[in-house]
Amino acid sequence: MTQHFQGHKIVERLRPDEKELVRELTENMVLPRNIMLTLKKRRQLTATTIKHIYNARYRIKKAIRGPRTELQHLMKCLVEGKYLYTHRVFPVTETLSDILWAHPDSVKLFNMFPTVLIMDSTYKTNKYLLPLLEFVGLTCTGKTYVMAFAFLTSEKEDNFVWALQSVRNLL
Repeated sequence: MTQHFQGHKIVERLRPDEKELVRELTENMVLPRNIMLTLKKRRQLTATTIKHIYNARYRIKKAIRGPRTELQHLMKCLVEGKYLYTHRVFPVTETLSDILWAHPDSVKLFNMFPTVLIMDSTYKTNKYLLPLLEFVGLTCTGKTYVMAFAFLTSEKEDNFVWALQSVRNLL
């Protein structure tokens, strides 16, 4: 008999109680590495790897999303969370090109502290390699808060102008 069961599918499989634990910890925004540490503490001889945790989390999120695409799920969450959002589509194909959203409380904060609004763009770090534009406000006490987010299809001037006009319209 082998001493190490690495690579044996049956032994590496998550048990039902472990799947439930992964689901609970995922819902509570626990990082995968911390989920793995928790599983190792509960059962020291487990052959489960971090890849199993990622796969389980993917299946859990896919079950929550249902038959909707990720973008459709984002739109559903924005509506349910009562976020303010706007989008534009490509006229020929009728596909979504850009989307911007803001929480109502963030808009209230900006209306109370309208002096400083910082724009920051993170380039191509997400799954779809889209630029994420973030609008950050500053209170009179020096605290920052997120005002709005936008996914843009490209880093052209037109996209940033649209985002700025959309933020102005939300306010």
